[in-house]
Amino acid sequence: MTPQVEAGAVRASLGRWAGHNLRLSATDGAGLSSELIAFLRAHDGAYRQRRLRHLVRCLDEARQDFPDIEARHHDAARDGAWRALSLTLGQTHALPPDPAQVLHDPGATLRQMAAQAPFATLDTQVDALIAALLSTLPAPLTRLILLAYLGFAFYDVASLALAGGHGGAEMNPVQVDRISPQDIRGWGTARRLKGEEFHHFAAFFSRAYREHDYLLGRLHGAERMADMLASTSPRPIGEAELTRIKQRLFAAILTEEEGRLLADPGLIPTIRADIQSAMGGAII
Repeated sequence: MTPQVEAGAVRASLGRWAGHNLRLSATDGAGLSSELIAFLRAHDGAYRQRRLRHLVRCLDEARQDFPDIEARHHDAARDGAWRALSLTLGQTHALPPDPAQVLHDPGATLRQMAAQAPFATLDTQVDALIAALLSTLPAPLTRLILLAYLGFAFYDVASLALAGGHGGAEMNPVQVDRISPQDIRGWGTARRLKGEEFHHFAAFFSRAYREHDYLLGRLHGAERMADMLASTSPRPIGEAELTRIKQRLFAAILTEEEGRLLADPGLIPTIRADIQSAMGGAII
């Protein structure tokens, strides 16, 4: 048989087994049947990942919803959620020794896979991690985590079909770090790009203007990269230390470009003086 036919035969065999062994609804019609719940607990690894991704998204939104909570609490909650999610990544069933067995006895194959699955141990580890995290956080974050984690099943019922089987990945928030003169926070705020003049064509007519804007681009890029790296550092970087890092970066760039950018002899000395005045302390 071709792989496509074999895969179809496997799906058909499992479908027949499910039709005979898994009731969709409980006897009283309220909720899922106990058989289906047990089946999902034994085999649905994707649910565990969706639940923790949902928790991560809720905690990302909490930074805007609870701005009065200290950043260290938001960071601790986020890190805990990501640690829990990392435990679930790559956790899958082991394939049965004889995959063809599923065609003849799908129930035995599924029981064998459930016995070898890591999910029972995984659930215990994740629950313990979440429980330990709750005891360290302020009440609003604790409440949010409980609702997002314990109440996810209700959200999943409503959203899974809409997500198209992608597990909600397309709804993950994306944070954008921009490198722009508008994002510079210190020495360069008063210095505009020369190319903005003459309807943004001025630099076409002046090498000195092009060198000026090129140098600002390097300095702005270095400052924003330092800010981005500091914001993601596992060790907090204080403002004074970050300023020293930026001063060393600026000094290295200005020294490197000093013998190259010659159209305006005053360009580098002027920018060096601007940086020194704004940031304090001499740079080389």
